Amino acid sequence: MAVLKSSGAAGLKEHLAAARSADEAGEFVERAVVGKLADMFVIPEEDIDANQPLGKYGVDSLVAVELRNRLVPMTQCEMSIFDLLGAASLKELAKGIVGRSKLVYFSE
Repeated sequence: MAVLKSSGAAGLKEHLAAARSADEAGEFVERAVVGKLADMFVIPEEDIDANQPLGKYGVDSLVAVELRNRLVPMTQCEMSIFDLLGAASLKELAKGIVGRSKLVYFSE
């Protein structure tokens, strides 16, 4: 998996803009979501499985609002709380974000 060299919103924005494929962009978003969850719940990133839904980690509607508020500026993707809570897994959430992000453009 690609490593985010720059931290924070600016680093993710740069990586998304430079991504060469949807899969690569999805990896960047996935790492960012995992990082935000780890920060919010004070758990190691390694303990978060991107194949699991957010609910497995205790994300309820209040936490989803906070997560959304952190992700929207980083990804320039409008999303609802239902998008977060309804995603089958963190990977699927990342794919959805990539598909709607204003930062991601591919000439496929």
